[in-house]
Amino acid sequence: MNRLIKWITLVMYLTCSIFIMSGTGHAANGTLTGKVTVSGTSTVITGATITATGTPGTFTATSNSKGVYTASLPPATYSVTCAAAGYNSKTASATIRSAAKTTLNFALVKVVVTTGTITGTVTNSATAAAIPAAAVSLTPGTYSALTDTAGKYTISGVTAGSYTQTVSKTGFTTATKQVAITAGATTT
Repeated sequence: MNRLIKWITLVMYLTCSIFIMSGTGHAANGTLTGKVTVSGTSTVITGATITATGTPGTFTATSNSKGVYTASLPPATYSVTCAAAGYNSKTASATIRSAAKTTLNFALVKVVVTTGTITGTVTNSATAAAIPAAAVSLTPGTYSALTDTAGKYTISGVTAGSYTQTVSKTGFTTATKQVAITAGATTT
């Protein structure tokens, strides 16, 4: 009987030691949460990607239909970036503590569109036939394109403003005209 008590005591001692040792050095995760809105308004941004990067690794979360995101992170200091289509991204620092909630809200500024696109078709003025491989350029600047086999061209990413458009092809008279490019619009 005495021997049985010693074995039970030893098993209990080892079991308790395992539980105690497994709890040391393993801090519980903390929570990073917040709301993503349009800067200067209370309008929420859904689908924003929040990326937290720190020594434990990189973690991501996405804002829901109420603009709220939540991530469970190991305790550490993180560089947190919030990005959403159509908005300038923003980065801030957050320190996550074990079993604690840290709130980090983001107010993103809408991207201001400052470019436009110009498209068109180059044709022979006498026959209306498409002219492939005609050079189309805008000055000032270095915007240019060649027409495809159907005489069509597209020049994207043109800074909004006024330009002189020049169309040229060997064997044809060079044509020029003034065009205005509007931010976010397509000019033909």
